[in-house]
Amino acid sequence: MSTTFATPSQGTVGPGRFMVRLPARAIRPAPTRATYRRRRVGAAAFGLTLVVTLLVPVGSMAQRGLADRGGDPASVSAVGQDAAYVVGPGDTLWEIAERFYPSADVALVVDALVSLNGGSSIDVGQVLNMP
Repeated sequence: MSTTFATPSQGTVGPGRFMVRLPARAIRPAPTRATYRRRRVGAAAFGLTLVVTLLVPVGSMAQRGLADRGGDPASVSAVGQDAAYVVGPGDTLWEIAERFYPSADVALVVDALVSLNGGSSIDVGQVLNMP
């Protein structure tokens, strides 16, 4: 906490007859050209470091893509096979959903079947993509 001293003065300074003296550490000299130069060099070094830090990962990501997939393809079991069902006589989407996904919410499975196969109508012999 700084301390100010008020002393009476012969001349008037400001609106009153008291002069306020501040401690020497409260009055700072104006920054010199060297100070501004050091600040600019420091800001430039910080900015360069920031740019390099951000661009190095972006450059390496551009070389190998967003995901590093490695050199080997995934196995068939990891990818899975597309499941398909050929519609038989009397089949409905609801029955197909119940038959293949008994523990799932049937309404959600029917919605997925409709989305995957372009509509709710099915014909005998039609191949349905299974979710």
